[in-house]
Amino acid sequence: MGEENNDKVKNRLLMDAFEGMERLEALTDEEFQQLLADDELRHDMSLLEAVNQTLLRRRFPSPDAEQMWQQFRQQHILPVKERRKSKVRVIAASLLSAAAVLALVFMLQPNAREGSDSAVTDEPLMAFTRDTTPQVVRLSDDQGHEQVAGQAAEKQNVRMGEMVADFSVLDDMASPNETARWKTISTPRGKVYKVILPDKTQVLMNADSKLTFPEHFDAKERVVKLEGEAFFTVTKNAHQPFIVESEKVRTHVLGTEFNLRAYPSSSPHVTLVSGQVVVDNLMNHERVTMKPGQDVTLNKQQRFDVSAVDTEYYIQWKEGYFYFDNLPLVEVLKELGRWYNVDIRITDNSLMSYRLHFIADRSASIDQVVENLNGFSYLQVYKNGDGIVVSPKSVQRK
Repeated sequence: MGEENNDKVKNRLLMDAFEGMERLEALTDEEFQQLLADDELRHDMSLLEAVNQTLLRRRFPSPDAEQMWQQFRQQHILPVKERRKSKVRVIAASLLSAAAVLALVFMLQPNAREGSDSAVTDEPLMAFTRDTTPQVVRLSDDQGHEQVAGQAAEKQNVRMGEMVADFSVLDDMASPNETARWKTISTPRGKVYKVILPDKTQVLMNADSKLTFPEHFDAKERVVKLEGEAFFTVTKNAHQPFIVESEKVRTHVLGTEFNLRAYPSSSPHVTLVSGQVVVDNLMNHERVTMKPGQDVTLNKQQRFDVSAVDTEYYIQWKEGYFYFDNLPLVEVLKELGRWYNVDIRITDNSLMSYRLHFIADRSASIDQVVENLNGFSYLQVYKNGDGIVVSPKSVQRK
């Protein structure tokens, strides 16, 4: 009984001590200085504060970054879908304004690389290599003619402005038995470009992309070819299916909105926003029929993976934003390199498996992007000549 009473007394004293700590803010400056002047009291206060912080950490554990990100998406990103009809920007004015931070960064601990720990490599790994040729929109045809946006286009009867090329007039001029010549639009890095095809289908092309199409479509089908990324708003015609061919997949549509990402050396993605499409796997003749809100890609075995997705992630580029949702760092760097046309080097191959959430305005400067990337606790990013270098935070610059 004596020990039990002793414990009760100790517990009461501890509770009184903590209650007293909560009243410290009410002390005057003079009273607080008197407390600090006593070495024994100051030591006891430090001990109590340490215990108090420990209890707080147990009661309120560290926040889960992934959970915070998902909450943010639910509150601020997904509702954008409902606002698109009124042309509200992806990031609301209350979150991003002209004077606000140009990127929203969620810091996650890097995923451990499977297999073994990676050391700093002797030579930097090139995540992306810049293109030194002039970055202009080019129009070419199968006869060897070429022009750039802004040049006179009367000879080809094409309305080709700075941001749009309208080829719809060509279909009205075509003879039914005439063999159609093929044209190719090439977009530079750092720009998007809108193309209106002969059937009035609208194609918004992302940076560093190529779209090849005929001057007029034949009676059976409308076939175009894509290398890169584009968002298609297809003119509906049940008697003339629209087909997009890329290196590894072939996409059939009647009338719909979808995004096709088919850059070289990357897995293709077909993302359906509305309507219905059928996607053929040119590697093994596999076929899937997609529903709105689905994404189809090829896995390492060159088989289709079909998943329900937030389509906003795949089409934010056309709204003027980078939007990377739990994407490997190296894929983020490729996209940034493609837009800013800069060399990007990674000094440590362990970074190849890091994943991050990252949202940024594509009108931001490369300097601002570097600053935003440095917001991650595990990254050190800096400009070096015509490119940027990415290292772990612990690695010092050479």
